[in-house]
Amino acid sequence: GTGGTILRIDGTAARAMPSGTTQLLEAVWGTSATSVLAVGDGGTVVRLSGGAWGAMPGVTTQSLLGVAGTSATDVYAVGAGGTVLRFNGSSWSPMTSGSSQTLWSVAARADGSVYASGDAGTILRGTREVAPVTIAALHEDFEDGNYSGGPAWTTDSAGAGVRLEVVGGEAH
Repeated sequence: GTGGTILRIDGTAARAMPSGTTQLLEAVWGTSATSVLAVGDGGTVVRLSGGAWGAMPGVTTQSLLGVAGTSATDVYAVGAGGTVLRFNGSSWSPMTSGSSQTLWSVAARADGSVYASGDAGTILRGTREVAPVTIAALHEDFEDGNYSGGPAWTTDSAGAGVRLEVVGGEAH
């Protein structure tokens, strides 16, 4: 959240946790209650490991707006300027997206497929080994599913299926 705010909900109470940043955090994703990543403005990436948050400096200078993965060693972050990054558990690597549009959402499947969506109706598809490419460019801006009624990327519990639902749109 704003000013690097991270709240942890334990049952019925929310408590603030020091995040190690004052930057706006835009998205969070994790594999368990003790293995979590959050991304945000100015390329901020913070990681929860062993109960404490720590900054991962030097990942990118582009703002990051979405993060998702299939495991702690297969994580993707997307953001401004078509930024797509992959985390292998120890380091981040850029992936060429071929798009300059801001990307707001990302979803990853257990089979290695990665999907991202963003401004100007951009929808990208790639894999762990192949950089994402544009598969659609519609006339609507796609933002995170919980922000401005944009698309929601969903996977089933096994990560076997991905579906894009555009709230208020015609196609599902």
